[in-house]
Amino acid sequence: MEHFSSCVPIPVESGTSINHVAFDGCDYFCTIRCKCEIIRFDPCSQRVHRYCTSREYDCICYDYCDHCFWTSSRTNGNKLFKLDCSMNEIDCIPICTPGQNDVITGVSYNCCKDALLVSYLCSVVEVDKQSEKSSVLYTTRKYWIVDVLSICPGILLTVLKNGHYYIQVLN
Repeated sequence: MEHFSSCVPIPVESGTSINHVAFDGCDYFCTIRCKCEIIRFDPCSQRVHRYCTSREYDCICYDYCDHCFWTSSRTNGNKLFKLDCSMNEIDCIPICTPGQNDVITGVSYNCCKDALLVSYLCSVVEVDKQSEKSSVLYTTRKYWIVDVLSICPGILLTVLKNGHYYIQVLN
């Protein structure tokens, strides 16, 4: 198992917790727990900008095709919100898959299909951006899914089982 020998702390205000992080190819964008803001950092972990947002967002990913961000909100587990590069909400997609009323645990952009992957505690759903149709790709009852990442053509899951985090790759 690999261990990191050094870490660069992200300079956030005391009492501030980062939810999730997205990378647009240049900078990192962090959603902030219990705040309506997203913070942008450069690769050296220097804060570039703080965006005030219309709601508190949780999961976030960057869409390389549409040059926008997709986010989730803990208060709306059945929607994905589209943000422009200034973090303004410009659209949303409802997730209409039966049984998917839980909190979203991860969002990722799938560049092979120009679609979005959404993880819940026990499932992964693919959302077509054009038709807004969603379909369940994977379900489990063996562990909790805590994040999803498209590694086209596969999927990488971060899972929690018996108090330990693991990585699982789906082909």
